[in-house]
Amino acid sequence: MLSRMNRRLAIFGIAFGAAIMGMAPPASAALQIKLSEAGHSDLYILAAPSSSPTLAFSGVYGDFFVTVLGQTTNSPGSPNSGILMGSTTQVQNISQGTGSDTLTITTTSTDFVLPSTSPLVFDSGVGGTFDAGGTLSFQSYGDNQNRPYTTDPNASFTTGLQGPFTKTGFGSFSNDAEGFFSTGTPYSLSNVASLTLSEGATAGNIVTDLSTVDTSNPGGFLQSVAQGTGGGILNYHDETRVTPTPEPATMALVASALPLLGLTWLRRRKARA
Repeated sequence: MLSRMNRRLAIFGIAFGAAIMGMAPPASAALQIKLSEAGHSDLYILAAPSSSPTLAFSGVYGDFFVTVLGQTTNSPGSPNSGILMGSTTQVQNISQGTGSDTLTITTTSTDFVLPSTSPLVFDSGVGGTFDAGGTLSFQSYGDNQNRPYTTDPNASFTTGLQGPFTKTGFGSFSNDAEGFFSTGTPYSLSNVASLTLSEGATAGNIVTDLSTVDTSNPGGFLQSVAQGTGGGILNYHDETRVTPTPEPATMALVASALPLLGLTWLRRRKARA
């Protein structure tokens, strides 16, 4: 978690194994992140090409210091699952005002072709902690047209809005949702986290908006930030996973075993009586 001690820390904003693409939406790629805040141009971050892409990023965008410790995808998927997962994302509001600001972080992964059965069991989950209060809403989408950043429920599948989770001080939250995704191939997965954190950072912070930086040299970005105390902090993780729907024979086998399990439990209970 970003330090809140009464001292100034030297923090560097840099994208690891990624390219900062600036304001224009990039072409389809296996793993991407978009940062959005009202009054600021969207910032797109792409993972470097890899057979198992992982994206890490740390830097200032708008009123926030954002650290993505590890966003991963297993695109094009495996016979058992398609996964879009973030280990930990840390966000701190570094504005010196007295109000609050809202940041939207959208993670997307395209080009899934496995699992190839349909429908798929679609599971999405989010959890984390607020350091000084705030609000987070989360929603996960599957798109059988393989579009990045698709958030239209009429054209995609979604398990619905998870949240909002609101805390007035330090507090944690966790939530899971499930549904059935009728997919075609290739397909994409997208996670959208919208968070609101209070302002109140100390004077003297150096705040530079990444969306205004010259991105003619993607991946070569480096900036220095003096981070002070104050400002809301959020740590969260998210995961979307699609898996094959159990075969009818498997479901029948499980159902047939339930009475036997109940009978065994009843016999043990009587034996203890």
